[in-house]
Amino acid sequence: MSDNSERDIRMSLRYYIARHLRAYEPKYDVRMAIEEDAWERPCAVVQTAGPVIPTNVGYRIASNIRPFVAYVYPARGENPKLAELEAARVESVLKAAIQKGGHDGRPARVPVFDFDDIPDEGGEEEWAELEASGDPMAYLTIMDASVDHKADPDDETLQTVWINIRLRWRAKGEEYKPSTTLQSVGVDSGKVS
Repeated sequence: MSDNSERDIRMSLRYYIARHLRAYEPKYDVRMAIEEDAWERPCAVVQTAGPVIPTNVGYRIASNIRPFVAYVYPARGENPKLAELEAARVESVLKAAIQKGGHDGRPARVPVFDFDDIPDEGGEEEWAELEASGDPMAYLTIMDASVDHKADPDDETLQTVWINIRLRWRAKGEEYKPSTTLQSVGVDSGKVS
């Protein structure tokens, strides 16, 4: 089993968002990347939005933080008002995913599963096996998230919903280096050396 690899974290967030969107609308295609003209609505793409920021919190333990963004493209609305309503519904689905949680109802937690044998795109058939296999390896903490939506400037029947999310997780930190420790303390004629 892997040890909270970067890929497992990205794929777990993809899985988490897909699970919530598909509970609302089963047709959602959730990907790690989309190519021009190779997708159709409704779909979503989950991407990293910055580097991992590690902070050592103890002996060989680091607390890592990384921002992510998911862009959700709901189905085209029949008119601008219906498109706006659909975007607001998707926004509420994403907010509920954060507030209520998913796996065992853990709020502000994303379960991390081992995705070693599952492809980056597709692999949905194996997702059910992951959940059936038992508990996740760990949980990512949702530090903060914001959700919003906006109409396409050229076509108001097309909306885009996005969620900016910062995740934190524990990982192995830097190895302890004895050369950086204080070797001795001495007192000589009232001076500390």
